Amino acid sequence: MLQRGLTWLGEVESRWVVAVQGVADGRVVRSLRLASRLGDGPLWVSLAPVLWWAVGADAALRLLFALGIGALGYQLTKRTTRRLRPCDAHPRVASLVAPLDRYSFPSGHTLHAVSVLVVVSALVPPLGVLLCPLVAAVAASRVVLGVHYPSDVLVGAVLGAGLGALVLMW
Repeated sequence: MLQRGLTWLGEVESRWVVAVQGVADGRVVRSLRLASRLGDGPLWVSLAPVLWWAVGADAALRLLFALGIGALGYQLTKRTTRRLRPCDAHPRVASLVAPLDRYSFPSGHTLHAVSVLVVVSALVPPLGVLLCPLVAAVAASRVVLGVHYPSDVLVGAVLGAGLGALVLMW
């Protein structure tokens, strides 16, 4: 049932992806490729020592815990839903970056970026403010680059926000 709903939604959303790709110029695509690459993971992990220095070991462990749980959660969800990426399911959608895996739902890049943003913003607010534009660019990049539907990004953001909040309550 969920897969059927995602397939139907993908038909609608693929038109949005094609439209967004049609208006994105080369400079925007290059910038979003960079944002996507920064969202691959190492940047988020590199914030752990910063949090350790600024707040303490507990803060660094919370961040790393959020990243670990996020990785497990989104991989399990992707394997369960098996939603093909828009670039694989719709011939008019171009993949402007190499996908990291086969399935799209939810966006792991967005999930991680938002969970990191929630944790960092609560613990070191000025650093959170600095991360906001990058997190927004990571989320947008996934759609513009043709590897995620908008709903993948939206669900990734919701899951990431929830995960970040849970880790802070821990």
